[in-house]
Amino acid sequence: MVIASVFFAQAMVWAGQLTLAWNPSPSPAVGYRLYWGTSSGNYSQSANAGNIDHYTVDGLAEGETYYFVVTAYDISENESDYSEELSYAMPSSAIVIEDGEDATNWVKTSGSGLVTSIFDFDVSESGSDVLAFGSTSATILSAYRVPLSGSDISNKNITWKCKYLQALNSFFVVNISSTFGARNIYYRPLDTSTLGASTNIFYGIGIAMKDGAWHTVLRNLQADLKAAQPTNNLLSINYFYVYVYGSGDSLLVDDVSLSATE
Repeated sequence: MVIASVFFAQAMVWAGQLTLAWNPSPSPAVGYRLYWGTSSGNYSQSANAGNIDHYTVDGLAEGETYYFVVTAYDISENESDYSEELSYAMPSSAIVIEDGEDATNWVKTSGSGLVTSIFDFDVSESGSDVLAFGSTSATILSAYRVPLSGSDISNKNITWKCKYLQALNSFFVVNISSTFGARNIYYRPLDTSTLGASTNIFYGIGIAMKDGAWHTVLRNLQADLKAAQPTNNLLSINYFYVYVYGSGDSLLVDDVSLSATE
């Protein structure tokens, strides 16, 4: 019997697939078997990986948690004990909050600017409709919001695309509820983050955001909350705000979405 201590070294994920790798057995082994299932300690499926240290599992369901172990075997098919168990939650499909097609989903909460849907040729290979936000001047701030997922916090990653048409300090805010009350997580076009221990948490997403090109922002809301307030926890994801300076079309936004944390 080969006695091996086998551990998972890495996991790479694609839609419906998970590629797992492990450290080689310290004892002589001619191959490895991978076992998995949807409950801890109960492995209903298996595959012979041969004498390589990785294997890709297909047909995994989005949003499902899977549990994996691996064994080593020798030339006589003697098999080692299970390795330590690895669990992995497959990401769910992204929930699209706003794709630029309909500006009526947004509520203006302050200021006197406008949000409209326009066509932009640069946002994708063939172009598409995006949202254009504006205020009334470079010094007057207008704010707009769209509702997010509320108490469903299974999708903690928020993504959006943005393009600054005017090099002003327009910014974004995600309003959440937490263990310690309401929190506003600010994402500003600055190179520094000041975080914060109370209601408002401030992150810089880079001054390069204002270069007139499209940028994609991806943030893990739970991680951003924890980095600022380690003992706090996310309870609900309430609103996405756009705060904009500048007259006319000052800031373009597209593809606001929520997705699962990998």
